[in-house]
Amino acid sequence: MRRLIALLPVVALATSCALRAQSGAAAAPALDGTYDAAGTNPDGSAYVAVVSVRTLGGVPRVQWLVGDGTSMVGLALLSDDGHLSVIFSAGASGLAGLAACAVDLRGGLVHAASCRWLLADGMASAGTETWRRRAASA
Repeated sequence: MRRLIALLPVVALATSCALRAQSGAAAAPALDGTYDAAGTNPDGSAYVAVVSVRTLGGVPRVQWLVGDGTSMVGLALLSDDGHLSVIFSAGASGLAGLAACAVDLRGGLVHAASCRWLLADGMASAGTETWRRRAASA
């Protein structure tokens, strides 16, 4: 019984943190939508892509469809202060990648992002990418 009583503060703290996280998640900036992206690969070549973001189960899922037909998927974390981190799988190679982005927040909505990214392929250089939210269809 003493062990159970000793655990009550831990359970209360964990519950409090979980509730704060849930309430924080509800107030997080809106990321879901479709973005036009343009970027530069580490070798300097340019590309364009369409980026779609959909939140499922509280986790933003990101999908890129690059102009050359390559498709990539990832999971994202968006902070309230405008920092976006995305871990992704890069096309047919399946290499893991990481993107770190600064987002343009206006009215609780992400309008654009400026990113640097790299792949876990041993290259020391990073690529860049910018996103611009597409206007909502009427």
